[in-house]
Amino acid sequence: MIVETGSGSTTANSYSTVVDATDYFTQRNQADAWDAIEDKDAALIMATDYMGQMYRLRWAGIRRTEGQALDWPRYNVPRVDGPGFSEGPSYYPTDQVPEEVKRACRELALRTKDGPLVSDLERAVQSETIGPLTTTYFDADSRNKRYSAVDAILSPLMAGRVLRVSRA
Repeated sequence: MIVETGSGSTTANSYSTVVDATDYFTQRNQADAWDAIEDKDAALIMATDYMGQMYRLRWAGIRRTEGQALDWPRYNVPRVDGPGFSEGPSYYPTDQVPEEVKRACRELALRTKDGPLVSDLERAVQSETIGPLTTTYFDADSRNKRYSAVDAILSPLMAGRVLRVSRA
């Protein structure tokens, strides 16, 4: 596993180390759940992959380098709650991965114990045919999970959010 440190690595595949994830879950009284995951490196890599698939086009700012493997680090990501924001926006550092990204990666890694973060979908059966009876399918399939807690962690880093600006 190669962890992105903020350098714009061309080979990085995770936003968190196993050690940092273990500390994170220990502090939140979730160490037992984290310990139940056999391959923690793979869980963190899958979590990072998921973030790239689901958030890539929603992040604020732009990638720092053309060749970097992951979406972070980035330029021009406003920090709405940053110091001195009333005088104008401050920005996340361009040589770091924001703590929100690391936290989201860890949270998603923990959720891999329940199965893939994104599943291939088939049509869901509403009723089943047995003998001369007919099978009926649901119109839409909503079996893909949505991780609202992760969305909330990452929301400050998304493009298109409303920025509060005040005049002096």
